[in-house]
Amino acid sequence: MQLERVADELAEQVYRQWERAASERRLVYPAPMCLRWQWSRQQVTGPVTEAVGGIGGIRLTPVPGMVATTAEQLQSGTLQDLLDVYGGLDSGRLVIMGGPGAGKTSAAIRLLLDALRHRTTLETVRERARIPVPVLVTLQDWDPNRERFTNWLTNRLTRDYELLTAREHGPNTATGLIDGGYLTAILDGLDEIPEMLRSVVLQALDEQATFRLVVLTRSDELVAAVSDAHLLGAAAVELCPVEPRQAAKYLASCQIDSLSPAWRRVVEDLRDRPGSILAQALDTPLMVALIRDTYRRSDPVDELIDSSRFASQEAIEDHLLDRVLPIAYARRPGRPAPPCTADEARQWLGSLARHMNDEGTRDLAWWQIPRWVPAWPRALTTALMAWLVAVLTFGLVGGFVVGLEKGSGTGSSTGSCTGP
Repeated sequence: MQLERVADELAEQVYRQWERAASERRLVYPAPMCLRWQWSRQQVTGPVTEAVGGIGGIRLTPVPGMVATTAEQLQSGTLQDLLDVYGGLDSGRLVIMGGPGAGKTSAAIRLLLDALRHRTTLETVRERARIPVPVLVTLQDWDPNRERFTNWLTNRLTRDYELLTAREHGPNTATGLIDGGYLTAILDGLDEIPEMLRSVVLQALDEQATFRLVVLTRSDELVAAVSDAHLLGAAAVELCPVEPRQAAKYLASCQIDSLSPAWRRVVEDLRDRPGSILAQALDTPLMVALIRDTYRRSDPVDELIDSSRFASQEAIEDHLLDRVLPIAYARRPGRPAPPCTADEARQWLGSLARHMNDEGTRDLAWWQIPRWVPAWPRALTTALMAWLVAVLTFGLVGGFVVGLEKGSGTGSSTGSCTGP
């Protein structure tokens, strides 16, 4: 009964944590886009029958209040349908895939909150204990060659949630919750760990995870990783591109009624010309969020329709990414002053991007910075990155952290983007 009560308390903490995050990412208001997913056509997992109604391995009963997932349900659906898919999979393993900026993390947050809301529909602590508490953690610091998955997860949870280290609960609370099946692990960032470890991670998860599991990853990186190992029995679903009419409806809902002439032209272009360059550029939640958050009502947002200025999808994407720094490093009410100007940040982050390109990586290894630059620029660069991550994570650009990928020309800030 003690672990059941701890699970209840943890569920409340996790819900408050990610409800705030959802608000900051604008996943609550205005109403989020109705994104869709489909069963992945890429060769990353076994047939559908391994995920539903298969034999062998760990087989789980449906979460209370839900029914077993069918093969038909796994063909396609909306984000609202993910809860039933997740709760009814008898393999207990779900993979959510997509390209950069496709909305994977946002989809996971919405799934997590939906699962916790479902948990509150049961009246007693004992009944709720049969519904696992989803916890969302990133895989970046796990080395499966050195540490078992459950040991790593225990350490992460005790670090992230003080509740689990409270004296009254005993020293092994997190371990008890994991071993007792009180938790679901939602694992983000498989694509952000070193490439040589990704297959090892999949193998370790396959062999060691005995409870419900959700893995978020970019599609291309998963395709490469499963050449050596894959997550047996996993249902792999891939997020679909944002449709132009979806983007138009969503952007209109974010503006004052009625729309300014410039915004009206953008919305009409998306609605009436689904094959336009702008519609192609706004095919991910990331890009839709960037236009939403970096253009005010009075700004000439209709400049994006000018094909003589923006002749390709890439030109619009680069332009939107370039608008992030001025927004991130502007003074904002009630917040500390930025450590530098946007131009200074662009210079230092551009230098950082060039070093990353020289290393042949899109993942920033903080421990490598000391050998790139002398001490005082190193300190400034670290401060700039910390500020940028903080302001973007807490809502200036919809909660999407934009990094350094697309190139590192002099003064360029557009290098790499880490998908949501």
